[in-house]
Amino acid sequence: NINNNSNTLKYILKYDAQKSKIFVNKDMLSDPFNFKMKVLEKGEEKEVNLNLIETFNLWYGIEVKRYVSKEDQGKKYIFVLGRKHQQDLIILWRNTKDLDYIKDKEFTMNVLQNEFKINDNTTEIKQVFVNNDSILDLSSYGIQVQSLNSIFFKLQWGEY
Repeated sequence: NINNNSNTLKYILKYDAQKSKIFVNKDMLSDPFNFKMKVLEKGEEKEVNLNLIETFNLWYGIEVKRYVSKEDQGKKYIFVLGRKHQQDLIILWRNTKDLDYIKDKEFTMNVLQNEFKINDNTTEIKQVFVNNDSILDLSSYGIQVQSLNSIFFKLQWGEY
């Protein structure tokens, strides 16, 4: 059951984050592929990678259809095509440290048009979530672009 798993993970992350004094913040979301958290395993504290992409998908209730992994400007990009409430959406994750936002927009548009066929008003996708800041504008396609940060922060503490 996704809801039970989601609630359990929210509790675990909230408890571990409070105990470790680690809270997911904007700086951490700027490099979502290298998020680490201290956990206790067999009585020993160790640092582990936490997959923020999968965590977000699970917490937000995304039914994942496809992942597309790309690289540009020496940075990794992960595009997640998913579905929530019978609506298709895309979630974009990339490292935003020292990111050239103009090149980011050009690259992202190219991928969205070529991989997801967002090139006219017939697309089923009506929402794109992006980690951290973005200058991406898809309003001419009837698509809303929104930062996922505030949603992630609310989900982190079970407020969503």
